[in-house]
Amino acid sequence: MSTARAPRLDLAHIDGMRGILAAFVVVAHTVQFTGVAGSVAASMPVVYRVLSAGDLRVPAFIAISGFTMMIAVSGRHDLRLGTTYGAYAKRRIRRLVPPYLTALVLALALIAFVPVMNEPHGTVWDDKLPVTLQGIVTHVFLLHNLSPEWITSINGTLWSLPIEMQLTLLMPVLLLLWRRTHPVVVIVLSFALAVLSIATGVGAWSAPHFLGVFGVGMYGAHLVIGSEDDLRRRRPRSLQRMLRHQRSVLLVALVVLTAAFVQVAAAPGIVHSAVTGTVAGLGITLLLMVLADGQRTGRVGTHRVRRFLGGRRLVQSGLVSYSVFLVHSPLLALGNLLLLPLGLPTPVQFGLMLFVVAPAVVAVCVVFAVLVERPFMNSHQRALLGELFGRRAVPGTPHVASTDAAAAPAVPVSGGARRAAAGAAGPRRRR
Repeated sequence: MSTARAPRLDLAHIDGMRGILAAFVVVAHTVQFTGVAGSVAASMPVVYRVLSAGDLRVPAFIAISGFTMMIAVSGRHDLRLGTTYGAYAKRRIRRLVPPYLTALVLALALIAFVPVMNEPHGTVWDDKLPVTLQGIVTHVFLLHNLSPEWITSINGTLWSLPIEMQLTLLMPVLLLLWRRTHPVVVIVLSFALAVLSIATGVGAWSAPHFLGVFGVGMYGAHLVIGSEDDLRRRRPRSLQRMLRHQRSVLLVALVVLTAAFVQVAAAPGIVHSAVTGTVAGLGITLLLMVLADGQRTGRVGTHRVRRFLGGRRLVQSGLVSYSVFLVHSPLLALGNLLLLPLGLPTPVQFGLMLFVVAPAVVAVCVVFAVLVERPFMNSHQRALLGELFGRRAVPGTPHVASTDAAAAPAVPVSGGARRAAAGAAGPRRRR
């Protein structure tokens, strides 16, 4: 059987999507951390619900992770990794774990050495305390999602990273099943396991539906990345016809995402988070599919959206999204705790948090990305990140959706310098 690979595409827009989602994460956590717990929800209920509609961010990242992890595999006729499992796992661990452990040490240091961080003050930060030996050990080994007592301790936003790592290491097993049965069967079984988990309560706190959402993202890449012959073989005819109408598909994807967001913002808790999260994952996957297919075929229906999402600054923000995910939460909590003794009205404190503290926190996250995460990026990612500080990227290097990175909360961060015409018609030669 041939193992030839399809030409890789310039998918800079994926990093732009990550950058936007990372901004949503910071804004949502800013409103949640402001004041004492529940103060913004009580005094500014509409603002709180709209800005903290967080059921959608993490599954969106998970779907993006599944899609990007599948890009290299989908380009192969045989749907294999192209390397040994050990080499694959080592590469993923090297990319994700060192920055994560550094961020974990930073959070522990803040709790240990900043007095205001290690005592309850009635804020959202309280549920990260106290720090226990079990919590530290399970965090070090990325197993803290195995118990509801550990999952949000120390640094709450790290709760999804062990899930991301477990899905990443499980992906070769999913591929093995895909080669023996239809991918949709595997995805349906994944969601069935999630329903069983939620119904019994066993592991329900660890978002079991993410396995299905990850599979949906993988399947999306499977249907739009590959040679023409492979795609004709993989795609249902109805999908082939649908993707010819790219503006319509783009509109449907945006409507699905908007509907999920409106439901969570307007009536939180009415629909189970697994349902809204799955809908968000489906919507983001459909968006990824139509944008990638537009890039591959050169159809102009999605050109403007790809060009916007592939803009240089958005792409760079996507590059630092993993560091933002790792570091921002305890720093936002610290900013809020330092403001708390001033006794400011909640709207004033929220304004300071949003327009002063949050930008300062993001700046620290960028420094973290440069000092800590950058050594574990590939050369293309390092070059593009260097442009933030006036360094020129290698000219003419295409930006291709890399699988070298992580998710924030499920952020495989892609790299490479984007072509001047990223998002323009026609396939590119490197992700």
